Amino acid sequence: AVFGRLPIPFLTFAGKVNFLSVVLHALSIVLFYLCANLLLKKLIKDKKIVTITAFIGAISLSISFSFWFYGLFAEVFPLSNFFTILTFYFLLLWEKEHSKGKKINWKKERFLLAAATSFGLGLSNQQAILMMAPLYGIFVLWTDWKIFRHWKLIVTAVLVLSFFILLPYVYVFIAASRGPVLNWENVHDLNGLYRLITRQIYAEADPHGLAYGTRVHKVNSFLEAQRFFQFLFRNFSYQIASLGVVGAFFLLVKRRWKEFAMLFIGLSGGGLIYELLAPLSIN
Repeated sequence: AVFGRLPIPFLTFAGKVNFLSVVLHALSIVLFYLCANLLLKKLIKDKKIVTITAFIGAISLSISFSFWFYGLFAEVFPLSNFFTILTFYFLLLWEKEHSKGKKINWKKERFLLAAATSFGLGLSNQQAILMMAPLYGIFVLWTDWKIFRHWKLIVTAVLVLSFFILLPYVYVFIAASRGPVLNWENVHDLNGLYRLITRQIYAEADPHGLAYGTRVHKVNSFLEAQRFFQFLFRNFSYQIASLGVVGAFFLLVKRRWKEFAMLFIGLSGGGLIYELLAPLSIN
């Protein structure tokens, strides 16, 4: 709504809101490049190769069908993608700080709190980012599991996370009180807020009464897993997807178990698990 009121004379209100998706995906590409750069520097010493490889990865993502498609109009996905990548970027910066020394202090952990902030805002936007929680959690554990002994930091991170999850919902009460034409759940009390957060309107429309797909089916789930990998290759093109497979093999050869595990968990959380949990009905 704020973006739609910016003084851009050559765009209508709808055009400005749609343009926000373009901006968010452009920022996501920049963050993706920075993440790839940080990761590749640990594997490759030649800075030119690192820069070129990270650039190719970023461009490949930007021209993939689904990423380009959802960057053309207003949807929850561009903001979700932005927060997903931003959270991982903060975790990479946190890891970089820890590589300088294992002593835990508040200055060093600022990036971990920033990641909690980003994840909280992403969760308030779209709950699909929860699928990436195992990636973030295992990354933190693998980097420094002893951090969980620092209870003050953990409590602070949880409070920051909770605050930024709930903060955007404060606006929901304000917006609903103005009687807009489109008023999702007409939130005016805690029950309405609960229904909005838990997506009860989807549960009521679902024949199984589920707001989230959890209908595991042996045959359909297997077929959906096949479709997921087919989608990856078609979405990024077989040539680019094949380069990804080569990259995964390179991690195995170099015995970079942490990076390989993050790649596997990221792919799983990025869609495979959802496809297994919520397969389409095939008659």
